[in-house]
Amino acid sequence: MPKTLSFADNAEKKLIALISHVSDLRAFKEIQSVLIPLQCKTKLQQTAELLGVGKTNVVKMRKKMHAYLAGNPIATKPYGGRRRQNMTLEEEITFLKTFEESASNGEHVDSYTVKQAYEKRLGKIVPLSTITRLLARHGWRKIAPRKYHPKRNIDAQEAFKKTSMK
Repeated sequence: MPKTLSFADNAEKKLIALISHVSDLRAFKEIQSVLIPLQCKTKLQQTAELLGVGKTNVVKMRKKMHAYLAGNPIATKPYGGRRRQNMTLEEEITFLKTFEESASNGEHVDSYTVKQAYEKRLGKIVPLSTITRLLARHGWRKIAPRKYHPKRNIDAQEAFKKTSMK
């Protein structure tokens, strides 16, 4: 026999007051995961279908609302994003400043030298793809020297080849 949804008597009033101040869709659905069964007497599967999520997610949302109603603040941890970052964006910017200065002076900067410095700073080995994503995230791109001068004169080059001594 499945458990019935049980909340305190004033839970419905608290959640109705809270739902009008919520601007985040996920938080809105979390509140609805409790309000819909309280007001419409729906079961877990029906609530999940109404919210457009799975049953497991409804259970997680209800647990979160239980914690909120018990006096715990709603977690403000953002969903998605860089959860396994080695450096914050600001730290990455300051890290790349040193390479930016040397590149602006005409020195050669490649991903392997950046990787070595990155590993030295972190104290651990990272894959090259981490460095590639880091450079792409900050707008760095591959710049290679041209293979020929844009204002070259092909006729003059051919004439030089014919008249030069071998």
